[in-house]
Amino acid sequence: MTATHTSRRNMLKGAAMLTAIPVAVSASAIPFFDAGDEADTPVMQLYRRWRAYRDWLNGPETREVSEDEFNRLVDALDPMEREMEGLPVQNMTDLAAKVLCLTGDGEMLLDERGPHPFASECRALLKEG
Repeated sequence: MTATHTSRRNMLKGAAMLTAIPVAVSASAIPFFDAGDEADTPVMQLYRRWRAYRDWLNGPETREVSEDEFNRLVDALDPMEREMEGLPVQNMTDLAAKVLCLTGDGEMLLDERGPHPFASECRALLKEG
């Protein structure tokens, strides 16, 4: 049996296609869900920067860079993701943006060591505590 190697480049490129489908389906399957509340909150400002950089990483500009260089470019996402962790959500759009950012566009699990700190933000939005 041979071991397979999944590079960070392949994970990022594959996730773009896989995560687009559930988002499109979930938004259309819930007609009362208003995803249009994109106020210019700190979360949304950072999300737009994060999204633009991530899209650039998956674009033609990075196709010819070495694996080491690509990994260095991917590492530049880390400070944005750490900053996102500290920003409070103000609405459901913020929450959705924060979840996408902190899960690498849905390709990774949240912290496996226990509940993620933004679970309390989810409960607050749901008026559960």
